[in-house]
Amino acid sequence: MAELVVETSEGLTLRRPLAGVGSRAAAALVDFGILLMVWLGGMLAVSLLVALDPTSLSGFFLGLFLGGALVAPVAYATAFGLVWDGQTPGKRLLALRVVDGLGQPPTFLQHFLRSVFWPLECMILLVPVPLAVYLVLFTPGRQRLGDLVAGTHVVREEAGREVEPLRSVKWQVLQEKQLDLSPAVVANLDASDRRLLRDLLARQGLETGAERMLARRGADHFRKRLRRSEGVETKGGKAVAPLRFLRELFLYLRDVSSGRAG
Repeated sequence: MAELVVETSEGLTLRRPLAGVGSRAAAALVDFGILLMVWLGGMLAVSLLVALDPTSLSGFFLGLFLGGALVAPVAYATAFGLVWDGQTPGKRLLALRVVDGLGQPPTFLQHFLRSVFWPLECMILLVPVPLAVYLVLFTPGRQRLGDLVAGTHVVREEAGREVEPLRSVKWQVLQEKQLDLSPAVVANLDASDRRLLRDLLARQGLETGAERMLARRGADHFRKRLRRSEGVETKGGKAVAPLRFLRELFLYLRDVSSGRAG
């Protein structure tokens, strides 16, 4: 099974299974079907405008619609990729996700670049299948041209893997907050820190010893990032278990980014 293997600076090895041609093609067909329905609806609307008033600006609207048909696939893939954290409706249905070379959510530019090449790769045919199929089959990272340019990969979501840890938990409703957190305390942390926390907490199915080691290394890393030594990060001066430390810090950072933390 082809995998995206990432060695982190904390000495952790993260593995994500890469998506194959079949699942990616199925996801692309779902997305194409959605775009086709939108296109047919727009075509019907333009046809009605032309029928009602051929001398009006219907020609302008027709040209605008045809131009939009070229832009729509790029806008569709870019917008959904950003809003749905690397997934379009087709990818969500097939449990696929776009990530960067470190297994993290791609930037806007990366989503845009891979989306620009999507229509082009589907149109360039190397008989009997499109260029994208050959590239996904024969590149080591299973990347089509857009992925190679943008530095992205498409991975499969592991069975039972929680993409967003603690999805139903909010920091402000925790009964006992053990960490003394505030915007000033976490000022050194950024979006990449939150992504690392999410990956650490999303690891499931590990042996107890491996899970403890992962939590301990992660907690040590973030204590250094917060410039705090072990045992002094709480309101009462009591040391916090590594996993509890990571979970509470993650919840606070997530709520800060959405404006919910006080």
